[in-house]
Amino acid sequence: MNKFAKHYPLVMRLSLGFVFGWFGIAEILNPRYWSGYVSPIALDLLPIPILPFVQGHGVILTFLAICLILRFKLRYTGFLAMLVLLSIIGGLISMNGFDEIAVRDIGLLGLTLSIWLYEVKV
Repeated sequence: MNKFAKHYPLVMRLSLGFVFGWFGIAEILNPRYWSGYVSPIALDLLPIPILPFVQGHGVILTFLAICLILRFKLRYTGFLAMLVLLSIIGGLISMNGFDEIAVRDIGLLGLTLSIWLYEVKV
């Protein structure tokens, strides 16, 4: 088991990359479904219609997924992923309070923090 334990950064990157990729592609292909997750505060501030906004968010998530999987500029990717998750968590809490989806995303935030910290120390 110790032989495989040294690969924990790979497991973290692939796991988070899978999550970001799945949600990113889903937002690109079906933005109408995901538009309900955009907070009313953000809706008032959007300079573009909601569906292209959701698709753009999906593109960002997909880009982050590719960067994580391919280990591209992880110091910056991890930091950007933290910012994206903080915005998602803030929107979720402003709409629904502290619910199970926000808790899940806080767990993902911890994973992005771990990836970023690992890359900062390397």
